Amino acid sequence: MFRLSRTYLTQNLTSRVALPVSSTALKFHSGFPSKKEEKAEISPEEKILLTPGYIIDKLGLHDWKRALPVGMIIAIPAITQQWIIFDAETHLLACFILFTGTVYHKFGDSIGAMLDAQSDAILAARNKDDDFNIAVVQDAINQHKLAMQTGEITSLRCR
Repeated sequence: MFRLSRTYLTQNLTSRVALPVSSTALKFHSGFPSKKEEKAEISPEEKILLTPGYIIDKLGLHDWKRALPVGMIIAIPAITQQWIIFDAETHLLACFILFTGTVYHKFGDSIGAMLDAQSDAILAARNKDDDFNIAVVQDAINQHKLAMQTGEITSLRCR
């Protein structure tokens, strides 16, 4: 995140402002890095850390037996240092997350099957209505063809 903002600022500020700079000032600067410093190669470890979702798999945090101790190691200092304050809103959020997680794990398949059955029933009813409408239009076309053959209708022009 900081690398992206630093690059953005470097590119935008250097493209707008042209300042005379000596070669010694380029060597010893305390401002934005030059483009040579930006092009430094990223090590494979940094690539692993920057790849989304890879850290959780690499550390094995998708397994609750590893995620729980890591979560406790992070949560205990956060609570004792009062970075996280447990009040009524936090308890309500925890209860909501617990409820939705429980419903998802215990009843997710049955809710999904019910919604699939309901969507199939709606689709079947729509198809039945469409078939009926097609049959009505086809019957009207056949009636008009028959009327034209018998001579009852001489023209289908609209007035």
